[in-house]
Amino acid sequence: MKARKMKLPNAYTAAIADYMRSAKVLQGNQYDDKTTFAIYKKDFDVAHVAIVLNNEAGEKEMRTLPRGESHFWLQHAELNAGEVVMVTDAAEVAREYMLLSA
Repeated sequence: MKARKMKLPNAYTAAIADYMRSAKVLQGNQYDDKTTFAIYKKDFDVAHVAIVLNNEAGEKEMRTLPRGESHFWLQHAELNAGEVVMVTDAAEVAREYMLLSA
């Protein structure tokens, strides 16, 4: 079905396209106290998003987005610590992105 929507010859080609295309973490709006982000993968869904935060005590804290959710926000203080976003797509390919404040 996905191959037909994408006008590809077969499901195998669609699976390869899913594997080869990586998700992107796009920075959105900046507000006084937070910045918004969106996860985007052309033509395909993202299966899992985990955000690893460095809290004030210097410990790692993990937040996960609900399945199907692709937007999140971070406080500027969190962003200054250099946060890591782990994105796993439907093809079970996991990629790591480092977010830093601008």
